[in-house]
Amino acid sequence: DNPSGHTIEASVRTNAITVAGEPYVTLQGLNAEKAAADNIGIYGVASYFVANGIASNFSTWSGISLNAPANLSTPLQSAVIENSTFAYNGEKGIDSGGDADSLLIQYNSIHHNCLAVPGFNAWCGGIYIWSDANGPVDGSGISNGTPVARPTNVIAQYNQVFSNGVNSLSTRGFGIWFDTLGAGSQIRYNSAYGNSMNGIQLEYPSDTGATWVESVIYNLSFNNGTGISLSRHSHNSIVANNTMWGNSYSNLIVEGETEEPDAIGMFNN
Repeated sequence: DNPSGHTIEASVRTNAITVAGEPYVTLQGLNAEKAAADNIGIYGVASYFVANGIASNFSTWSGISLNAPANLSTPLQSAVIENSTFAYNGEKGIDSGGDADSLLIQYNSIHHNCLAVPGFNAWCGGIYIWSDANGPVDGSGISNGTPVARPTNVIAQYNQVFSNGVNSLSTRGFGIWFDTLGAGSQIRYNSAYGNSMNGIQLEYPSDTGATWVESVIYNLSFNNGTGISLSRHSHNSIVANNTMWGNSYSNLIVEGETEEPDAIGMFNN
């Protein structure tokens, strides 16, 4: 029948919506809220996933979490998250970990996530895309033995990311954060403002010796802690044509020694 107006309510559930290893899944026009962990949990390989026009708010952890396995043989082949709202979640608005290739995040409103609740993840924000690939252990480009599975061609564009981590702890509240991604990944045409920490963070964009290129281009980043931050063995990255103002610590910071013993990996930016 017509799904309009239907409500499913449960006392306590880990997820409001769970997708476990199923391909070709589309979520559209749904409102998910108040899950005990992630409102929407995508676990295992869920190739060709689409979330369009959803609202995912007030979860304990993340509004949506894509947990693609960090394995080169089983990537998340394509996912689109668009035209949606992620707000008032305890940790992240959008969280993607593992080998989620060709992830496209666009035209979303992501705000007031990363709430100050004791015992939660100390590092969180509006959009946090990361992988299990290990960076250099000594600045030489030698990983620690785990197969490197960096998601490639991850695009975050035309999003409004604001007020994450407001009135929160000092390490909480990034806007858009790419951590240990691969070639072709871009943060572009977004507005990041009023976030407690960095409006845009690019971290471990590539291992030393790789030719991967990531870029941060044509964004507005204002009234955050820092406007744009490039750190931790970042190299072969492009930061260009952005506009930054009113950020309380720095508009632009390039910092190789953050949490590292040296800055060897910082070159060709």
